Amino acid sequence: MNSLLSLNLSYNEIDDIHPNSFSGLKDLITLDLCSNKLTDIQYEIFTNLEHLKTLILKENFIKLLRNVAFSTLKSLELLDISKNYITSVGLLSFKGLTKLEYLNLSSNYITHLQEGVFRSLESLKVLDLSRNPINSIDKIFVQTKSLEFLYMQNLTSLKELTAYSLIGLKELKSLDISGSKTLSDVHLKSFFDAQNLRFLDLSNANLTYLKMGIFNRLNKIEILKLNGNPWKCDCYLYWLLIWLGEHTNTHLLFPSKTHCNTPVNLENHVLLDALDHNMICTNASIHYHTSKTKFKLGSPALLECKVEGNPLPSITWITPHKEAFYWESSPKNKSNKIENGDILSTEPPNSIYFQSIREEKRGRFYLLQNGNLAIQNVERDDGGFYICRASNPLSYASVSIRLTLDYEYLVHIKIVSVLVGMATSFGFLLLTLISVLIKMVMKHFGIKCPCYNGSASPRTQQIKKILESMEHYKKQQLDRLRDNYNGQVLKIKDNCMQQMERLRESYSSQAERLRDIKEYGTLQIDRIRENYYFQVQRVRDYSASQIVRLRENYLFQRNRIRKFSAHHLYKLRENYKVQQQHLNKILENLNIESCRNVCQRTDSIIFEPDLNLENVLVPKICLQTITKETSDSNDNSSQISAYFTPDEAGSEISGHESDECENFVNMSIANLSVNEVAIHVEEQLASTSHIPDECENNIHSNHTSNNDIPGGNENSIETIV
Repeated sequence: MNSLLSLNLSYNEIDDIHPNSFSGLKDLITLDLCSNKLTDIQYEIFTNLEHLKTLILKENFIKLLRNVAFSTLKSLELLDISKNYITSVGLLSFKGLTKLEYLNLSSNYITHLQEGVFRSLESLKVLDLSRNPINSIDKIFVQTKSLEFLYMQNLTSLKELTAYSLIGLKELKSLDISGSKTLSDVHLKSFFDAQNLRFLDLSNANLTYLKMGIFNRLNKIEILKLNGNPWKCDCYLYWLLIWLGEHTNTHLLFPSKTHCNTPVNLENHVLLDALDHNMICTNASIHYHTSKTKFKLGSPALLECKVEGNPLPSITWITPHKEAFYWESSPKNKSNKIENGDILSTEPPNSIYFQSIREEKRGRFYLLQNGNLAIQNVERDDGGFYICRASNPLSYASVSIRLTLDYEYLVHIKIVSVLVGMATSFGFLLLTLISVLIKMVMKHFGIKCPCYNGSASPRTQQIKKILESMEHYKKQQLDRLRDNYNGQVLKIKDNCMQQMERLRESYSSQAERLRDIKEYGTLQIDRIRENYYFQVQRVRDYSASQIVRLRENYLFQRNRIRKFSAHHLYKLRENYKVQQQHLNKILENLNIESCRNVCQRTDSIIFEPDLNLENVLVPKICLQTITKETSDSNDNSSQISAYFTPDEAGSEISGHESDECENFVNMSIANLSVNEVAIHVEEQLASTSHIPDECENNIHSNHTSNNDIPGGNENSIETIV
């Protein structure tokens, strides 16, 4: 038994097979279990049949093909499960059958096959799905790239072959779909992948017409069967006669049994004879199209394309954005659609501006019932070439209609815009002149504007004067520093030129003396030349280093002056905060009831509303500290360096000198009484009124003394701010 190659158990009443029943038949090649009563196929039945090549299970009572039921049959080449009661096939039912070449699922009750159910059948060449109520075969053959023979006879529920029905069948040679009485339509692209098809059987179906171009890719077809269909013999089928005449290797089987069913006058006529002798068909042509193609923005547009021919050609509109609109005169296709399936128009137009189009339709493009293309509101993107293509089974014609936008109204808009702009600008200019004139008149006669409450407060004016004086001083210092820097640069350059000239004269004189001496003179001239070059290089290096140090010093002092305003504004703000704190403390401790009579006669700054506070704040910034600090730093500088090099400590203002300049601001008034506050402030104002003038005199004297900077080869250059 271990060497058994073929086992026939057909025509028995086997209703169940126990697992591992064939475990000892490792060399078994053929197993026939047909005509039994098996209802289910278990995974464990074929566990040890690794060499099995043929398995016949037809004429049983199997209702379900379980997943991975045949996964252990790695060598299986033929599987026949026909004439059972199978209603469902699992997605992995044929997993592992990589060598299967023949599969028969005919005469079952399969209604649907999942996409990818034949994924594992890499070697499948013959597939029989005949006599099953399958309603769709879309995309089920995508993975069966080796399939050559496909039988789908008497598919009682199949109504149409779509563009995806035969996709992936690039090696298909024979296709039999005969006997499918419900098959009434074949898509134009149904046979696009089946380019190697040699035998095609569409007989005994319910086909009335075939679209022109449906067989364009079937260049290798040899046998075609179309008998047994209720063909409608008109010009829409006239292309078949021409196509058969061009493909001499293609033979129509049973032409005498291929009859016309309609129209009535051609009923039971042979198809080819009726197409040849009884058809009057003319080519498609366009006898009128829109000539005026200028439309204003926002206006409706109608592009007309009148076609003629027998049969009446279908129209295809292609917009500049590559959108396609299709129109056919066939009653079957009354609803006109674009590629995405949106119905464009089913109502006849009442006028050129398509008032009959219903508002609920989407988009701005409408295909009217007569084939014309309408645009509801023309926009800028709608300009370009619109292609109208008319085609019927005999020929096609096309015309390009250029839609242009009418921009004449923009000229009017431009003129109006210019006039409005000029009027607006002139109005603003007139208002400005009137306002300036009114201000001048009021100023001349001393009239104050009612909307203006008065001049700025004394405190604001005082702060403004302080800021202006600080900015003026900073600008003055920067100008002096820049002039000083430029003068020192010129002195360094002049010194360098003088040194170079002296070296050149010395070299020339020594060369003249030694010119008459030959050997000794030559050596001396070489030494003099080397010494000359060395001295020239030293002068250049010295001048360069002087310029660099001068530049660094200039930049440092310029930055220091620029920070001057910010530093003193900060000091003023801090002094103001201290004064405010002291005044707040006085007000908190003050007994208002006890000093009402005193307040009436006092000149206190607290209770006097019209008091001018101009002299309370610091009017000028004392700069003695900066001048003294700079001079001290210069005195302590090294004798080798010719320039001032400031340090971190020298850039800060000492607290002692700051107190001397602004002691009238920081003096504590916490211990003074209410009556003494005003008196003390007035005394401070009187005692400090001379400080700004002294500061200015000190600054001016310092800068005057530093303007005359000595020059020369070895003189030091000092920069004092």
